[in-house]
Amino acid sequence: MKQIKGMQLGAVLAAMLILSMAFVPAVSAQAQNESGNGTSQQSCGKGQIADSNVKVNEKQLSISDKSKAVSIVLSDDGVKELRKELEIQGFKIGTDIKVIEATASTETESWTNLMVAIPFKGGEKEGALITYVSNENGKAAVATVLSKGAITQRTYDSNKGQTVQIQSVGCELCKWLVNELCGPVLEMGCVYGCAYLAVRIPNPLWAAGFWATCYLVCDFLGSEGCDVSADYACGYLGLC
Repeated sequence: MKQIKGMQLGAVLAAMLILSMAFVPAVSAQAQNESGNGTSQQSCGKGQIADSNVKVNEKQLSISDKSKAVSIVLSDDGVKELRKELEIQGFKIGTDIKVIEATASTETESWTNLMVAIPFKGGEKEGALITYVSNENGKAAVATVLSKGAITQRTYDSNKGQTVQIQSVGCELCKWLVNELCGPVLEMGCVYGCAYLAVRIPNPLWAAGFWATCYLVCDFLGSEGCDVSADYACGYLGLC
């Protein structure tokens, strides 16, 4: 296990607390229970998310371990349904699938997340990403699509047997992320940097949704540079 050090995350963790209170999933009670037994983001995991003393340790996975994880995730019912919808929309699955296993711990509790990010290729100025998170609280997959100047997110509701849309980050929170992500997260790389933030959220659904949104904002900053304004970045991403 390798402890992640040197990241000045106080401000970003504060943003995550705000995000956790605003990223409200529009799913059934069963879907929420499968994703971590949460009835309100405002009451679940606040201490862990806001606590800058939360320690994050990454487990170094072998190529074999990663391949097994990818196989398991691609056979997950929720991931299969989300993938099917993306492919119907014309997106094609990419090959650069990222697998991360990391544990977040406080003085009183800990949870270990298996996190998998599956990229999809679309047309010009289009992209999609399925993020999967599982831990002791359950499992969840979220498909995040950037298309036609807007970000949408969906998850699979096994009770309804279909995918449902969930609420994504709003304009003001996007601007906050733009102003805070440059630095430690970009230095780590957007997939990994955002994963090490998301692992601090104990609810798998919220962690998966936050991970993807953080990645899209971070990736935009990585390509455009940190000198762009928050208004421009969030407008481009369709969040403002």
